Amino acid sequence: QKVLNLSTDHKPNEQGESERILGNGGKIYRTQTVVPKMDGSGNEVILGPHRVFPGRLSVSRSFGDIEAKLPKYGGNMSVIVADPEIRVFDVTDDMDYVILACDGIYDKLTNKEVIQTVWEGVMENGIKDPHKQCGIAVDRILRTSVAKKTMDNITVVFVAFKNFEK
Repeated sequence: QKVLNLSTDHKPNEQGESERILGNGGKIYRTQTVVPKMDGSGNEVILGPHRVFPGRLSVSRSFGDIEAKLPKYGGNMSVIVADPEIRVFDVTDDMDYVILACDGIYDKLTNKEVIQTVWEGVMENGIKDPHKQCGIAVDRILRTSVAKKTMDNITVVFVAFKNFEK
């Protein structure tokens, strides 16, 4: 019934992040990959995520990455920063779950699509065991992002609360 975004994406193409990156001497670019079409009728171009140079990361904040940060490897400490976004919230009885997922998921799926994917997977299978439902939810999110041709790593952590069983 209600969706709460618990963070803001720290992506190079977001206005505040791109201004900070460019203002500190970094660059933003986007990769392209040419792959054969599934029907054999030629090739298609798949656009990768926006990336930051130095470091070639598709996120604009990170704790590590020696090439992005250390000047002796061509890095710049002011471009990729580790300043976290911290939100504190209470888990209430009406909350179903929290999803923690990396940018490879959200490059191809919106928050709404992730939620729809979870509920469709859980409802289709008719399984009542919440542990198995969580596994189905994670599997569906991963498979859906792969089917949409994500070009990045994909990781999902699914934390269900008591209300998820209902």
